[in-house]
Amino acid sequence: MSLNLLANKINDWVKTAFYLNDKELSIFRILYCSLTIFIIGIPNYSWLGNHPAIIFNPPKYSIAALFHDFPSAFFFELLSLALVICFILLLFGLYTKTVSLLLSFLMLFGQSFMFSFGKIDHNILFVLLPMLLAFSGWGNCYSIDSIRKKHLPSRTWLITIVALTVGFAMFTAGVPKYLHGWLDVSTQATQGYFIKKYYSIAEPALIAPLLIKIKSAVFWESLDYLAVIFELFFLVAVFKPGVFRFFIFLALWFHFINGMMINVFFVSNYLVYLLFLPRSFYRSLQRFLDNGSWLDHFNYTNLFIALILGLVFYFYIVFNFPFGDLIMLPSILKVLFIFFTEKVELFTSLLLVLTGIGIGTYCCVSYLREKIFHF
Repeated sequence: MSLNLLANKINDWVKTAFYLNDKELSIFRILYCSLTIFIIGIPNYSWLGNHPAIIFNPPKYSIAALFHDFPSAFFFELLSLALVICFILLLFGLYTKTVSLLLSFLMLFGQSFMFSFGKIDHNILFVLLPMLLAFSGWGNCYSIDSIRKKHLPSRTWLITIVALTVGFAMFTAGVPKYLHGWLDVSTQATQGYFIKKYYSIAEPALIAPLLIKIKSAVFWESLDYLAVIFELFFLVAVFKPGVFRFFIFLALWFHFINGMMINVFFVSNYLVYLLFLPRSFYRSLQRFLDNGSWLDHFNYTNLFIALILGLVFYFYIVFNFPFGDLIMLPSILKVLFIFFTEKVELFTSLLLVLTGIGIGTYCCVSYLREKIFHF
């Protein structure tokens, strides 16, 4: 095979592997912002300003490493407020490219300080997504930018870059496991990590009391092997879109099982996985939006109302709820349910899990309907 032919094949794969048109990609933008605001919650960094300099230990290669101490609490409150405004602007699609870049930068800035305690969370895909899609044209439709005739060239090949980023993130999670003994049959790494979490968190996960009774080395070692194989081959799966979508389905179950075992659901990753739903899902939403008058709602008046409500919501939360130490602002859904039940965390987690399973099942069924490995 000549180099030119190989280059053409790679070019075609990058452009077409995960193609969505402008309308479908814009629908994803709306889903990303809406689910963050109403279900998951917007990142919150206001709690970072209340810590002494003696515990400030930022990662060596990070924005926070340029500082000698945590900035003031007021600074982080402004940062959190700016994120609320950016998510609303992105939802309505005003200055989409600029807001997307700013949103990722602000979250990266906040994350670098949040990681200054020696613990690094795994929500980087959620944080990088707006930046990766900033030039994709995901604000070309169902947006104020479309009314202003501010269209970017369609670069939906950037979706393939997101897929590669997801695959690489999983791969880098699998390599250390492979190199540091997860496949050693004389030890069971999953069991050790599970036991550590079981006795270190205040309230065990839903199925943790059942799993703690399992002593079978075969059971726990099989989980070690499954985790390593799954994470290592995620990157390889990117090169076959149908296989990659199947791995996305497996990832939903992977996070679900983690959540049931150790109360870690990786909920923010669900929003990234939405991008890789079959096109039939987005086509059905597109027909729904095009048959109504939804485009009329993306205007300056509604944007202004949403910004006012967002500011009121933010200050109401700050001054009336004890959420100052949380890394996510409570979503609108969580605030509504706090008035009706004390089981807010359990309810929200279960809702997100059921949503994820529903999405995953849809992916799997659609995948099987198109025939296994048929592209």
